[in-house]
Amino acid sequence: MIRAFCEISRTESNLVHWGRNEVYVPMLPVAVHWLAYYWPILTAPTFIAQKHGESARCGKPIAFRGDIEALLADYLRQGLWPLLCDIESHPERFHRILKKIAKTIAEGPVIFSGSIHDPVFGFAKRLPNVTIEPAHGRLGWIVVPDSIWLDICRFDHWIEHSVIIRWAELSVRMNPDRTFDQILPYLMVSPVGERDTTLVRDRSDCIVHYWRSYREQFGSRFDLQISRALGCRPGNASWEIEALAGFQETAQRISATRGLTAWRPRG
Repeated sequence: MIRAFCEISRTESNLVHWGRNEVYVPMLPVAVHWLAYYWPILTAPTFIAQKHGESARCGKPIAFRGDIEALLADYLRQGLWPLLCDIESHPERFHRILKKIAKTIAEGPVIFSGSIHDPVFGFAKRLPNVTIEPAHGRLGWIVVPDSIWLDICRFDHWIEHSVIIRWAELSVRMNPDRTFDQILPYLMVSPVGERDTTLVRDRSDCIVHYWRSYREQFGSRFDLQISRALGCRPGNASWEIEALAGFQETAQRISATRGLTAWRPRG
């Protein structure tokens, strides 16, 4: 869950809703990230346990293992990237599995954060004082203290790497026949599409030209991704200006949190 928070703070920060002393993180993208994290593990050639006592023939595997395995017939050869694209394009088709993952998160790391009497995180079905619920909030919201969310935003790269290493260490304990080096690659898989990488490389001469070309090629998927990442509304007359402003804000935040030298154009 914390790993998903790190990615959302970095790439989908506009999905988050700020309250008075807390931040509401939509459960839907957290569930999608969980699916992406577990996909390489649960589709590995040999069984990799993800809880103590789990085995290939046990009666109580992790809650959504069977659901992910059911997707293998359609997506094992295509890979994770096409699956995530289909989730964005047709979320209703994957509602059942995402709801089950969301339930696992709400009843697991959310409830058991901190202590029983003083949990760190909370869960809310709806946003307070909001008339129209955003579509990405249909699975509810994880309530995060604003101080913790700000730390995640500042130190996401350190926190995320620590979480991955800790996850690999725990997985080795659950799978004594595996080594750390064998487990870690499954946790480091990144669902980057080759077509997207090529498009960025070929059109890197102009950001706005790239955005326009991307939008022509990918349509609604691009609109959804850039809206989440940069807070603009593709289709509006000034959406490129809004996107550039969001891009600049994101770049400045990353530069400040990671101690990077700000880029300056050559004059």
